[in-house]
Amino acid sequence: MDTAKQAVPYRYIFTKNGPIAFIFVYALFMLAPLLLTRLLGVERSDSALRELAVGSGMLALMLLLSLFWLSGRFNWASGVRGLDLTLKFHRRIAGLALVLIAVHLMVIIGFSLPKYMGLIAVGLLLVVLQFLLAKAHTKFKMNYDYWRVSHAALALVLVVVMVIHAIAEGHYSSHPLLSAYWVLLTLAAMGSLLYVHVWIPYQQRKRPYRVVEIKPAADSQWLVTLSPQGFESMTFEAGQYAFVSFGPSPFVGKPHPFSFSSCPSDRPNISFTIKQVGDFTDAIEQIELGSNAYVYGPYGHLSLSKRRGTQMREKGIVLLAAGIGMTPIMSMLREMRAKQEKKPIKLFYACRFEQDLLYMDELSELAQELDLDMKILLSQPQAGWQGDSGRIDAEYLKTHINFEHHQDYLYFSCGTTPFIRSVSKGLEGVGGIPMFNIVFEDFSVYS
Repeated sequence: MDTAKQAVPYRYIFTKNGPIAFIFVYALFMLAPLLLTRLLGVERSDSALRELAVGSGMLALMLLLSLFWLSGRFNWASGVRGLDLTLKFHRRIAGLALVLIAVHLMVIIGFSLPKYMGLIAVGLLLVVLQFLLAKAHTKFKMNYDYWRVSHAALALVLVVVMVIHAIAEGHYSSHPLLSAYWVLLTLAAMGSLLYVHVWIPYQQRKRPYRVVEIKPAADSQWLVTLSPQGFESMTFEAGQYAFVSFGPSPFVGKPHPFSFSSCPSDRPNISFTIKQVGDFTDAIEQIELGSNAYVYGPYGHLSLSKRRGTQMREKGIVLLAAGIGMTPIMSMLREMRAKQEKKPIKLFYACRFEQDLLYMDELSELAQELDLDMKILLSQPQAGWQGDSGRIDAEYLKTHINFEHHQDYLYFSCGTTPFIRSVSKGLEGVGGIPMFNIVFEDFSVYS
């Protein structure tokens, strides 16, 4: 096998065997209402522009409806792509839907003003509000839980308004079968929201975990350990994450994604290392011992057995982490120790300050038990630091990924979006690494 020929930009990774199959099925589903009009024999307009208006409106509505399922934490929707890439795709689709709505309005108004201008005005207001909130909620430091609920509610109202508009004024959508089609899809979108916000918490209520340990792990970072109460603990792969809520009921506490820092071999107890960086995590040290926690999952593909690509030659493993991104990496290292992994392992771990470093004592122990070579970097080292300084960027990787058979290693990366992009670009610049030998997890989609 000529691995050098497989080295393509990692930004193209989306499905197990590339994006083609997924895009084909998704496009076919999006075009279904247009195909349905042909099967129903609905009379077409003589104007190409009017057909453009109708087609863009139908496609925009289908895209908006699909967003409910893409963001609903359904494994059948995220598949091997992973929830992080699925949510990124969700954002791209929302932008495309906005463009199609603009095309629909500009073209259709050129023919005649809609009968229900008030309805159109409400729809336009909702579109603009959704767009602004999606772009600016982090800048205005809007509470994430409030934003998430309001985002879903506004999206649902927007879809309902568009469906009413399509049925009331659309030439095609006024057909009884096509009207029923829109209503059924809208009900399915509502069902996805009920599944996430009602059904999942209802099921979690029957399976509470108990907080058995909370202790500092590093500066503003806490280790939280949970124990199942009367049921078998969740099964997961080392490197994955779950949605966790704290409080007397899963309907009270809002779920947030956290990576497992424990490994499957540590079960029944499970642990998460949580950094204080947001409106919820700022109060993480205030959680009381013995209080309830609720866990749903697992999710994620940052594991040795759940990868986006086909199985490649695996002569060794390279782990690249920045900051709190070390948490799932540590879960993987702990599981490799439990399973007595013999392959060579290379760890590149970067933080800003020395007090931010996690698991340093245990990493020293792991270096004695595994074939583990570690590189610890600080971007802002203080006086007395004995390790490396700098960042894990393209130049650094080109210098250090020069060991024998580097193209046959697996590469796992976790950290901020800029870090992941930098690592991907750096590995691409090294050359010879198959695209499916790089696996990453990007949690910025949840902010």
